[in-house]
Amino acid sequence: MTPEFSPDGTEYVLIENMANETFDFKRPVVYRPDGTVYAVNGKRNLETYQAAVEGYIEPVRVPNFNANSVDEFVGLVNEEGLLKGLPYNATASLICGQPIVGNLLILKEEWFD
Repeated sequence: MTPEFSPDGTEYVLIENMANETFDFKRPVVYRPDGTVYAVNGKRNLETYQAAVEGYIEPVRVPNFNANSVDEFVGLVNEEGLLKGLPYNATASLICGQPIVGNLLILKEEWFD
């Protein structure tokens, strides 16, 4: 599969099967409303995070995210997602324990300053 690129040059690599993924969580991950999951290869900065959620970011808790890791994680969503009418994201809603629209970006808490 060919990776996707955002206008800022950030590369998004499709993770074919997250359940079988031996993902060591060295990169942030985006859960899209269509059910696809992408690893984000780019700088760990505000611009990359905003590009991933397609707008201004809002942090959310991710109590149901299990990365088999001792690290702490944070989720980021588009803070104007409801106003923009972004599509419901079933997987993200399960991970967050609350209704989520649009993309959910999950990253290590230490990457979010």
